[in-house]
Amino acid sequence: MSVAVPNSKEITMTSRFYFSAFLVLALLIPVSAFTIPDLDNTTVETRAIADVSILICPACDGRRLELAPLFGGPSVDATIELYLLDGDGTPVANFPFEDMWLDSDDLCFCQGGSTADANTDVNGYAQFQKPFCGGGCSENPSLGGVVNGMAVGDYPIPHIKVNSPDMNCDFIVDLVDVTLFASAYWAGYDYCADFIWDGVLNLSDVGILAQHYGHQCQ
Repeated sequence: MSVAVPNSKEITMTSRFYFSAFLVLALLIPVSAFTIPDLDNTTVETRAIADVSILICPACDGRRLELAPLFGGPSVDATIELYLLDGDGTPVANFPFEDMWLDSDDLCFCQGGSTADANTDVNGYAQFQKPFCGGGCSENPSLGGVVNGMAVGDYPIPHIKVNSPDMNCDFIVDLVDVTLFASAYWAGYDYCADFIWDGVLNLSDVGILAQHYGHQCQ
């Protein structure tokens, strides 16, 4: 029994057929599917118009950004907003949230701990409201937006202060952090230990530390 082997002409014709079919399919796919974000056209900003303090924790159970406290006062909306556009100024819709995150030289984030809440909508809009997962402290963190590994928008995003019961930024709240807190407590004052952000270190701050003790990245 013999098996037919295609000759070179038949192979060439088959290859051309598949290439033509691929080209036709590519032309039928909406141009938006190939939209490339233009980072120069991307903006990142916060709704906060005054300084707020965000408590973060490795276990992702810190403060939501739309409930960020003012100094010694009520909570305000400090949602961070990102608008992603292409080179023509057209919104980039459904861009993956995993590829949009916030970064800082002063803070430490668990893996995926500062990504956007969801993919961009039809207007190229994404927001950051959910609690960050991480630790560290800074009264003026170099917090900024990142898209596809590239910095976007203005650095730093203004008005955002950050502290955490994970004071030494090692992704777990443990005895090391208790020691650091005690040192700040008996020294009089340190923003990094002022988890309530009222200018006073007291039992309320101790309670926050106890509430998050043992928490770590998942």
